[in-house]
Parts: sequence; C-alpha cells; structure tokens
Amino acid sequence: ENQIEKFINNWFQAPIDKQRKTSKKCLDLLNKPENSSAKELAQTPLLLTFICLVYDRAQKLPNNRSNLYRRALNILLEEWAAEKRVVDHQEPIYQGLHPDLENVLLSNIAHQGFCRDRIIFTKDELVDSITNFLADTLEAPRHLNGKAVLHAIQVQQGILVERAENAYSFSHLTLQEYLTARYISRKWERLELAVKNHLMDNRWREVFLLISGLLDSSEDMLLL
Repeated sequence: ENQIEKFINNWFQAPIDKQRKTSKKCLDLLNKPENSSAKELAQTPLLLTFICLVYDRAQKLPNNRSNLYRRALNILLEEWAAEKRVVDHQEPIYQGLHPDLENVLLSNIAHQGFCRDRIIFTKDELVDSITNFLADTLEAPRHLNGKAVLHAIQVQQGILVERAENAYSFSHLTLQEYLTARYISRKWERLELAVKNHLMDNRWREVFLLISGLLDSSEDMLLL
C-alpha cells in the first residue's frame, strides 16, 4: 500500500498536478470497490505505470484490464513515435514505424511465441519475424529493416528487453498475453482456432479473459 501510494505521488509531481491534487484523486479512485481489479494490478510496477499513464490522460480508469493495456500501450507507442519524429526526424525508421503498424507487429510476435509456449526469443528469431512481417505487410514502408526495428523497440521503448546475451522477451508476461489476445480478437477465424486448440489449457486462461474484455469493446467488435 505504501509503495503504491509513493509511486503515484511521485508520478504526479507537476505543479498543475499538485494544485489539482491529482495523485490523491487517482489513489481515491483506485481504492474504490469497483476498481478492485485495477488495484490488484497496481501491485506490479509495470501495470501501475500503465494505470498512471491512462489516468494522466483520461482522469479515469478503464472498466477492464484489456482496455487498460490497450490504452496504455497506445500512449507509450504514440508518445514515443511523436518524440522521435521531432528529435530524430532525419532517421527514416521513425517516419515509418507508426503506432498502428507496431501494434500489429508486436501482436504477431507475441502470438507466434505464445502458441509455441515461448516467452524467450533469440535475436535472430525476432529479426526474422520482423523482416517477414514487413515483407508481407502492404502498408509497411519498404525502407524499414528487421534489425533497426528491433533496436528501436528494445533500446528505446523497453517493450522487448534483452534478459541475457541473445535472449529476449517481452518486458512483462502480461504484455505478451495482451498482445496475443489482441491478435486473436482481430479475426473471427483466429478466435475459433484458439478456442478449439487452447480453451482447456490453463496457460491460456489469462489470454481468453483478455479476449473477452477486448470483445466488449466496440472497436474490436467492428473488426470481427
């Protein structure tokens, strides 16, 4: 409890936040009974970061974990892309690696690994996955290459991290589970196949719960 409170107080240190008592409002909201699931997530630093990111933007909390992950990841990718376009505007990768494309790319990597019961990837595997995705995706700019994209995602975003020499994973298993759920929820046939192959697999339980949350979103229902 004390660590969560300290984290949130440290997050909202801007003068306008102090004036508006943003940290107290965020804590009060997090402690309401209807936000008990979000409070449970707050015990993990990465997910508490997600909560602060989303609350900072919307001054409210999403109604389920899927929406929390979706909004937080979008904020991270959009702000990173905007910053890089300004600071490194002459670097081609930052003009081509836009948030929508990266979301789809990360979802593909997460799903491929999860289906093979893999949370650790070699650098060559990731570069090959990224290269193949870029080659097969019509809207992907031709100038992007797998090594440069992996470097950007790993070093500058922290979504994929190097755990040991030549051993990479998503920064948190929750991210891989969410991105896997996102990949599946985009196509009805993917959902049918996942249910057929993995519904009784306990390892997939969180993925199916996240899919359920995504299907409550009108945005994802339209894609089905």
